[in-house]
Amino acid sequence: MEPLEAAVATTTITTTEEAQETKKKQKKPTPAERVTKVAFTWPGQARTHSPSMFVVVNFPQISLNEWHPFSLSSSPLDSTATIHVKDMGKESFSGRLHKLALAASNLPHGVVMNVQGPYGSRVNLHESQEVVLVAGGIGITPMVSALRCAVQQGLRAKHSKLRRLRLVWVARSPGVFDMFAKELSIQAAGLPFPVEISLFCSSCSGSSPEDGSGAGILGPITAARPNFQQIFEKESPGGEQLLVLACGPAAMVAECEKAAHSASADFEDWSFVL
Repeated sequence: MEPLEAAVATTTITTTEEAQETKKKQKKPTPAERVTKVAFTWPGQARTHSPSMFVVVNFPQISLNEWHPFSLSSSPLDSTATIHVKDMGKESFSGRLHKLALAASNLPHGVVMNVQGPYGSRVNLHESQEVVLVAGGIGITPMVSALRCAVQQGLRAKHSKLRRLRLVWVARSPGVFDMFAKELSIQAAGLPFPVEISLFCSSCSGSSPEDGSGAGILGPITAARPNFQQIFEKESPGGEQLLVLACGPAAMVAECEKAAHSASADFEDWSFVL
């Protein structure tokens, strides 16, 4: 896609913090995670983006010259575009964005955001028979876009190869899953293919990997790391075309890629480093 000139977006900004009560379920509780959601519309949105695409944004109330890339977490078919930014610390850009979000209601002109993009390659999940989306932590953002888009297109599509769609999401804290409950609450009635969301908490307590750590808004949470090899082999028992898309920590993506190749699946890494 050709680059766009920077446009001023109409912006709504909110913050979400992981519920503290979820910490007691962890073997080694980690600090509560905070995520800033930026919802916006901008002139470039008329040029429909695609899952896996990103925008480059600037918040002049933070810095006039500082620009950062973020994956779009919204579907191209959503009326409002969104990005979700994990707070990486008080002095970081994301920490300053969180602070700006908290003060947004007191700003006379609200939060101002400049945006460039979207950038990236187009993706059509309906060209594959079986698709597994794998996310680690905040790597869920492009997968939210992909899942929402596939479901929306599935409800409209007359012809599609897609037979099954599964999201595998791994996080260190169970409360992280609830932060995206609204975006991932999918109405699957009428879809020509099943959709499954599997949640794994890598630091939750559990006497065995299958005991789980209870359930969140999105459903059961398994207290273990996922076995990607078993998951991919299960998703394609008859040798169907399987596409695996992954975004998250480098070690998880590497493990996922190895398992995908072992299962003769196509693999794409959607991660990028800021």
